[in-house]
Amino acid sequence: MRRIGAARVGVIGLAIVAAVTGIARPASASLFTIDIVQDGSNVVATGTGSIDISVLSLQTGVTTSGGFMNPGLDILDIGSASGVGDLYSGAVSGPADFGSGGAHLASASIGDVVGISAADLVVPDGYVSDAALSGDATWDNATFSSLGLTTGTYTWTWDSGADSLVVNIGATGVPEPASLTLLASALLGLGAARRRRKA
Repeated sequence: MRRIGAARVGVIGLAIVAAVTGIARPASASLFTIDIVQDGSNVVATGTGSIDISVLSLQTGVTTSGGFMNPGLDILDIGSASGVGDLYSGAVSGPADFGSGGAHLASASIGDVVGISAADLVVPDGYVSDAALSGDATWDNATFSSLGLTTGTYTWTWDSGADSLVVNIGATGVPEPASLTLLASALLGLGAARRRRKA
């Protein structure tokens, strides 16, 4: 009987978990996700992923002041307060707003400059299509209500829907019960493989 090493079992288990929880996605699609959550007395936006700009048109360079939102005008930027970004457009479609709030500058922001500005995308200056991006922004002493945010999931798409930027406002990242069961099974399998190896 052929033995499978613990490392290989670990890789297989992680691949299963990624497939079930939605981490894995088609190679041809790009996805950038911004999760906005209430964290104590602050509202925090955390974004990760990549953006395919190959089918979009560069409009202009923009200087950003860091994290900023205007839910009523469909504007959300995260990332460095000293960042310079590029504005891309071209058949980006999505919701007209993600709340009724006005302009709010973040108290702190770090990482890559990324966001949505109505039907345009903001990416770091000189961004290479599909490169990994991550950024954060924090609004101190704020709530969804004070910022005028409406909870829900908002999606902007382009390239015939193959690429998207998703904003989740409220509870995010909670796996479905079936995903939790599969995750627990994968972790138990990893533990069993490790115990066998020690024996």
